[in-house]
Amino acid sequence: MPIIVKDILSLQTTKNFTLIAGQSGLGRIIETVDILDYAWEQDRQFSRKLFKPKSFPLSSLQFAKDNPEYLLAVISHLIECGVSGIAYKPVYYYDLPTEIRDLANSCNFPIFRIENGDTLTYREIICGISDVIRADRIVSDKSNYVKRMASGTLEAEEVPIYAGMISPRMKKNACVVNITLNSLNSSVLIDHLVCTLQGYQYFMDSVVLCRLDTNLVLIISDDSENPQKFNSILDQVLQLCDVDRENIYLARSGIHPTYASLDKCIQESCSARVAGLAMDWKNTYFSRIGPLSFLIPLACNASIQEYMENFLFPIINSEESMRTVIAFVRADGNFKYAAQILNCHQNTLRYRIGKIQSLLAPEETWDTFFQNLSIAIKIYLVRKLQN
Repeated sequence: MPIIVKDILSLQTTKNFTLIAGQSGLGRIIETVDILDYAWEQDRQFSRKLFKPKSFPLSSLQFAKDNPEYLLAVISHLIECGVSGIAYKPVYYYDLPTEIRDLANSCNFPIFRIENGDTLTYREIICGISDVIRADRIVSDKSNYVKRMASGTLEAEEVPIYAGMISPRMKKNACVVNITLNSLNSSVLIDHLVCTLQGYQYFMDSVVLCRLDTNLVLIISDDSENPQKFNSILDQVLQLCDVDRENIYLARSGIHPTYASLDKCIQESCSARVAGLAMDWKNTYFSRIGPLSFLIPLACNASIQEYMENFLFPIINSEESMRTVIAFVRADGNFKYAAQILNCHQNTLRYRIGKIQSLLAPEETWDTFFQNLSIAIKIYLVRKLQN
């Protein structure tokens, strides 16, 4: 997943960037960072190939000092070249002329002013953005192999080939951890992990970072089969990189032979991820997701879908009833815990659940009702995620 302008705004080196025009262009891709100040010909004739498409230049705008018409021409030329945006230090211009801002807005061309620009060098900004781009490429290069393994379409003899292409340094056994980000910027977190781990050879031999869609995948390998060893490596990585566990969902596969069953590890971690998001579990092990292990791959089955819709039909359009049963199932039928989730009294919850049972399954025993409700709600939540 390429780096876009919006991604770089989470960096420490861009915290003083103020957007002054082109907000609709924050989705533009950035591939390189450049400096504009010293790269213009003496006769002020533009070089057509001076800036590559998808580049992001930094400037003091010295080249257009006291010449706003020339600055407008330069910005227009950058847009024609396919440049992704520009950030300038307010040395010669603080506010830009209206014509330039109107042009940037109409062309979705982001322009940033670097506030307190004298406290930050071009080199620091360029290194910060370039590190994110480089880290993203390192991770993204492996993503196609991971995605193919996740699809379940590989033949047995292809698994070791794909595993070797992801990393030939992986050890005998592997566990895959799928990390879903809550409020963090994925590209910035990936850059932080890559840059931190590069300084530790032990982790470079034991951990491979990959991307699967919008999620980060950690492939942890070791010669042992001891789950505590794998958990310890994961804990060390998260602690070393100062990752706040409150902002992430962790979903772990079982431990399997790396070069025979890495695809199984990836698939299990994906199922654990869906289960964790559906049930609002922050830390999910595939071995502990119970019936969800077979409900997740079958959730799109027409018969499964029909069962869920028929069972929940009396309440499926009631926001309060669905919120109640979802919390109740996520609490595994525990009235006290579910009442805390819903911020209501236990007696109120018991009344609501009793009323819902009379609508859904009035003749069933409590155990049978909850078992059927739990299955139906889990299917509903999984389908909602998959859609």
